[in-house]
Amino acid sequence: MTTSSVAVQESQKLLGSLPDLLEQLRQVGVSAAVFDASGACVSQCMCATEACGRICGADGPCRGIRAEALQQAWTDGEPAVLAGPAGCAVMAVPVKRRRRTVAVALACFLTDDQGATEAFARACDRLRLDRPYMASLIGAAVTHPAGEAPSWATLIRAMLTQGVENAVARTELASFSTSLSTTYEELSLLYRLSGAMKVNVTPQEFFHQVCAELMEVVQVASATAVLNGRAESNQKDYVARAGHIALNDNQMRALCETIRANELKHLDDGSRGVVFNEPSVLGAEYAGAIANLVAVPLTAGDLYMGMVLTADKAGEEFDSSDLKLIHSVAVQAAVFLANHHLYGEVQGLLMGVLHVLTASIDAKDQYTCGHSQRVAMISRKLGEMCGFDRQRVENLYLAGLLHDIGKIGVPESVLCKPGKLSSEEFDMMRRHPVIGANILSNIRQIQTVMPGVLYHHERIDGRGYPEGLAGGDLPIEGRIVGLADSFDAMTSSRTYRKAMPLAYVIAEIMRCSGTQFDPVLVDHLLGLDLEAFLTHLREAKPILSAVTGMLEAGADGSGPRMERVK
Repeated sequence: MTTSSVAVQESQKLLGSLPDLLEQLRQVGVSAAVFDASGACVSQCMCATEACGRICGADGPCRGIRAEALQQAWTDGEPAVLAGPAGCAVMAVPVKRRRRTVAVALACFLTDDQGATEAFARACDRLRLDRPYMASLIGAAVTHPAGEAPSWATLIRAMLTQGVENAVARTELASFSTSLSTTYEELSLLYRLSGAMKVNVTPQEFFHQVCAELMEVVQVASATAVLNGRAESNQKDYVARAGHIALNDNQMRALCETIRANELKHLDDGSRGVVFNEPSVLGAEYAGAIANLVAVPLTAGDLYMGMVLTADKAGEEFDSSDLKLIHSVAVQAAVFLANHHLYGEVQGLLMGVLHVLTASIDAKDQYTCGHSQRVAMISRKLGEMCGFDRQRVENLYLAGLLHDIGKIGVPESVLCKPGKLSSEEFDMMRRHPVIGANILSNIRQIQTVMPGVLYHHERIDGRGYPEGLAGGDLPIEGRIVGLADSFDAMTSSRTYRKAMPLAYVIAEIMRCSGTQFDPVLVDHLLGLDLEAFLTHLREAKPILSAVTGMLEAGADGSGPRMERVK
């Protein structure tokens, strides 16, 4: 019997469910066994009766007729029905799949008159079996007329063919279920990551989640994201990790460059990534640290931003489905990273414009130069000490930076007057919080800074302006910016006085705690090393000169450049 190895594999795969069918045949007196394309019996031989087992055993007289029937069925592809030497009916029934024989079922049954035949008597004598006893066994067993053998062959063929089809359906259903489960996991992973793609989430936080999710879903020992820094969005080089890999951050960066230079550039679509199930191709220094690896670059157009790597899959090699999933995640992650860079650039541009605007207002008076920047820094520090989240702290910084923007509507003669203001001039000055709030009210994106701008001259006792808010009615942003404004005003020189001594400033703030200032904020401020804090504030480079210097440095086109994919 000559068959291909493919046929053997297919027949073995499809015959797993046939024992149930063979048991059904046994119950109606038909003994059966199934042979695959290699000639091996793939089922337990189910003798339907004791008589069949004694007469048709492995070394019984039916051995030759069984081999003949099997050969005929494999050769012709049609059922072979023969009479056994002991008087039984022998059938070899081919089982087909897609018009190819994948197995042959060998069946036999005792015939109605078998116990009285001469062939039966010879078989009993040959096997040294008690003839009357064997005849009694046949008489008690389920038998069938010998002439029904062709019909039984047709029925068995139909049953086994249907059994194979059912097995195929179950296999396909299991495969579909596995595929569906995998797809669900992939979609769930992408959904979770898309939910984490928020502007207030840092790349470090996001990629730590990416690595943790990949490690769990792909079942790897480690997942790593190596991010390239970008000066224009203040993004520094960073390596996010989950799990364990015996390579440090510098080695991971070097590995990425090796893969990028030696592998990705040779692929038609290097952006999809590459699978290494034999890491020795990467170099001897990595062979002992990595069993297998998938590396997918993070790209936006032709901009290379880093790489995602998963290593050491549990108990097996990476395949194309793993690469597809990791690539899908990398695409999502690259979108987040590109958007974060763009958001950083836009935010940087906005902050630059606002810094220049507030610095230009401060610059009207040499004594208030840098005041808004210092108030912003003090406000941010107080927000951090209050335990606010990062976004709220940055909003406080922005409120401090813009708190005096309304002074653009106050005459310069009033702003820069060296002496005491008249009541009319003071009323003009008192309008600047409202003017500032009105200016900012048209900018939807910075509405969160409005309380700090509008209420920074309110007092905790309700004697401030413009609305006379007191206690809990006064937003915390107004209290923080108000304290920061007063602290910087007292510790800075003005046209009409010099900077007050720090000891005097501390005493004054303590005296006004609970009336002008929030006592909790006073405790936070006075809990600082104020000498060192003042030095830090005074050493901060004035924004106007910093921005001017940046513009001058970039005038020759030598500003930061994006790295392009090679």
